[in-house]
Amino acid sequence: MKRVIISIIALSILFGNIYAKTENDSTKNENTKTSKTTKAKFNHWSIAANVGFGMLDGDRATKMHQIIPQAGVDLAVGASVEYMINPVWGFYLQYNYLPYRAEKVKVVDGLAHEATVNGTINLLNLFHGCRRSGKWNLYFNFGAGASFYKARVSDVTGGNVAESEVGYDELAYCMTFPLGVSVEYAPLKWLSIYMAADYRIHTEDDFDGLFNEIGNMFPDNIGNLGIGVRWLIGGQNANRPHVKTMTLCEVNPRMGGKDNDDRLDELEKRVAALENKINDEITPAIDTLNSVVFAKDSDGDGVPDSRDRHPNTPDGAFVNYYGEPFTADQISKMMGGLDGKDGKDGVSYFPSIYFDHNSTFLTNYSNSIIADVARRLFNDESLTLTITGYCDYTGTEGYNEGLSNRRAQTVKDVLVNKYGISANRINTVGKGRTKGPKDSFMPNRRCDFEFNKK
Repeated sequence: MKRVIISIIALSILFGNIYAKTENDSTKNENTKTSKTTKAKFNHWSIAANVGFGMLDGDRATKMHQIIPQAGVDLAVGASVEYMINPVWGFYLQYNYLPYRAEKVKVVDGLAHEATVNGTINLLNLFHGCRRSGKWNLYFNFGAGASFYKARVSDVTGGNVAESEVGYDELAYCMTFPLGVSVEYAPLKWLSIYMAADYRIHTEDDFDGLFNEIGNMFPDNIGNLGIGVRWLIGGQNANRPHVKTMTLCEVNPRMGGKDNDDRLDELEKRVAALENKINDEITPAIDTLNSVVFAKDSDGDGVPDSRDRHPNTPDGAFVNYYGEPFTADQISKMMGGLDGKDGKDGVSYFPSIYFDHNSTFLTNYSNSIIADVARRLFNDESLTLTITGYCDYTGTEGYNEGLSNRRAQTVKDVLVNKYGISANRINTVGKGRTKGPKDSFMPNRRCDFEFNKK
């Protein structure tokens, strides 16, 4: 009997450790905040009733060389109240009315009343907690309690025979340890049906009124098979479902299930959207960039052959955006007149100054050019100055019109406020965006200086 008790305790500890490990693994590295699903309250209580057949496995009922006990089958009934802590683990109080009988020379009619405290483990939720549905469940049940029994022993003629301490209508008691399994199906949220089988181990050997010669090493036990119905209290409440019809992941979505499925679907959608963006936008942009950066430039003028309108430019020639060489007059305007002297048209030029995209900021180089312009105006008071501002093609015409004027005005303000040049000698003009390359072409983001005689 001690071996039986030790076995039951060992099984309880084993399944308890398995469940504890499952819980720990599921919550490891999780944030302390829980989802609305885990915060929700659930119903846990249920009441069940069952009817079935009990069969004695005792000294009078069994022959050593036979596998099936030689015992009669009697109608048995039972009832239980259960509390499921979660979809895996629960416990219940159970009462069983177990009549039994056997015949081996003598006739035995007995009755046992058994009350037990039982634990139950949902094996499907334990090993597969993220199933699609919790309607079907398989349970392993174990417990301990008391059995109150009496046996009537008679011979074939019906006379009473007193062969043990258990006589006619004499009540005895012992401990009982039920072990079993049950399969349960919930067609409704508040109702389930089940089939259960258990083997009820006892600590006494005289259920059939006869002690075994070896003693209590082979006690009398009872097998029980039945079907039942269970009322899931509160299960019809949609806002508070019953944990007995739920999977582990429905109660705790962080363990997986629908919550993780939704997250995975959302992640897959984002990945798909990112792939589309890469294919539709980023890849073409990279291809364009590669074509510009690594484009072939046969004449070495810095303009790729795909844009070069003059593919045979001489070495060292100044070219525009399209690879066309500048004329001598154009170069003179950009670089300034030689030694500040006037050109053929009586107009002299200084080198242009350039700006960053969408900016009026003056670089150190630009300030050095402006200082030379101021020196020229200071040395010759007969000169006037026209500052012409330009923009590249990006942006609207109206915005670039204003930006080109602001660039010219910025240069004028430096000449007037820093170098004391009279504002009446300086005229500003904004040309807006420049026709030509429809991109951010730096040579078009500039201000030109044009000197004229009064």
